[in-house]
Amino acid sequence: MMTGLRPRELRLAEFEDTNEWTLRVRHPKGEGSYGLYREVPIPRPLRPVLSAYLKAREQMLAQHGLLHAKPLLCRKDNPNAFYSANTLRCVKAKVEDLSGVRFELRALRRTYGQMLLDSGTSLETASIAPWHRSVKTTQAYYCQKSLDTVNSEVLRALDDAMPGTPGTKNPLISRTEVITGYG
Repeated sequence: MMTGLRPRELRLAEFEDTNEWTLRVRHPKGEGSYGLYREVPIPRPLRPVLSAYLKAREQMLAQHGLLHAKPLLCRKDNPNAFYSANTLRCVKAKVEDLSGVRFELRALRRTYGQMLLDSGTSLETASIAPWHRSVKTTQAYYCQKSLDTVNSEVLRALDDAMPGTPGTKNPLISRTEVITGYG
């Protein structure tokens, strides 16, 4: 899930929700209370996969004598019905069997957030993209900066803050008057 969507948000997506490489989230978590509609970008690596899927979807609909179906993810047995949560779990189990890789659907959202953070986006962006209500949620349950990244950022910030280059006299250290911080 290179979009950060929750499984429910994806399985209830409608065909008309796709537009200009974005997907409108029609059924967000907290729908009817705090949930907000949003659009998520379709990343470039996912676009050929989505294009191939849409072509296969169109062919499957034609086999059923249909020009259109509401669900984005169409079921072969009933193209106008949305996947249930249980059917999605069965599809996931088939993918696990075929690939030999076991995974949790929820872990895909964590991977999405961690990929964003590791690629240099801010923690705030990595929190807003999967639509968390708080940066604390993102930090506690989804993604954290690695110690190497933290150390690199600290060194870069300190290098930028300190005038001079290594091996030269630093004007803050070579001052003759005393700087106490008190006026």
